[in-house]
Amino acid sequence: MTVSKQTENFIDCMKTMQELYTKVYKSLNEIYNVDDTERIIADQFIMEFDALEKRIENLVISSMKERMSWVDSQEI
Repeated sequence: MTVSKQTENFIDCMKTMQELYTKVYKSLNEIYNVDDTERIIADQFIMEFDALEKRIENLVISSMKERMSWVDSQEI
């Protein structure tokens, strides 16, 4: 079974989220020490980031389920 274009796009969104987190962390860490960086991430970033990441994960799952429900689907 192959991955559909729509599922692949959502997976790319997940990868972009990982890259975004890394860039935010590195950028903050250029200004602040590790402890302050982690505090800022925890206080000002992670809740919203996690919420968006969870929504994208749900879209991946929905996309796969939709494709799997098609009788002759060869992709998810």
